[in-house]
Amino acid sequence: MNPLLPQLLPFSDAALLSLRLVVAVVFFESGRRHAADPLGRAASIGLSPGLTRFLGLGEMAAAHGAALHSESDGESVQPGSSPWPTMITESSA
Repeated sequence: MNPLLPQLLPFSDAALLSLRLVVAVVFFESGRRHAADPLGRAASIGLSPGLTRFLGLGEMAAAHGAALHSESDGESVQPGSSPWPTMITESSA
């Protein structure tokens, strides 16, 4: 890995946490508005009030997941590696 600004690497954890918290706040606020006023929000997005309330509750749950998520296995991604499993396998000729 050859980062563009290597002096910023020590701040990567704080930056990712800040990003997760901002996403959580946006999701929670949107969900709160859907759940609090399902009739008004349903008219604006074209869904039924019941589905709009369900959408709001789902958004609030997603916000909690984004804010409180932690690695369950305790392993972290090492610099230069990918958090995703390799999908392409090399075949020997």
